[in-house]
Amino acid sequence: MKSILLTLVFFLSGLLPAFAAADFELMTKEELKPQLGNSELIVIDGRLTEQMEASGVKLPGAVWLPDSEAEIAAWAKNTPKNKTVVTYCACNGLGRSATLASKLIAQGFSKVYVLEGGWKDWERSKYPVEKIK
Repeated sequence: MKSILLTLVFFLSGLLPAFAAADFELMTKEELKPQLGNSELIVIDGRLTEQMEASGVKLPGAVWLPDSEAEIAAWAKNTPKNKTVVTYCACNGLGRSATLASKLIAQGFSKVYVLEGGWKDWERSKYPVEKIK
């Protein structure tokens, strides 16, 4: 069902060609929360620098990765491809985090998810956060 909804959203927004080859799935905040701290999980904050600085907090253990091909490739080179990766951004999960997820798949990651509802939904739910250092 989520795949059909994603396809419909991308089609209606004109983004279908950009994500047609994407092989990521959505992960709910309820699915992600109990996995935080798992060594097999990498959470990636894909928000803009200004958005991160304005909030001052992030998901626990999240690493920031800019939407730059070169920086993504450099990060991916030194990261095990068998890890589960969850990306999020300030939107509902279909913006920068989806683009980032697609780029990570292109770098060889196979278990890539986008946080459904993104940062705003996580924060609105009063789920755990940590200060950005």
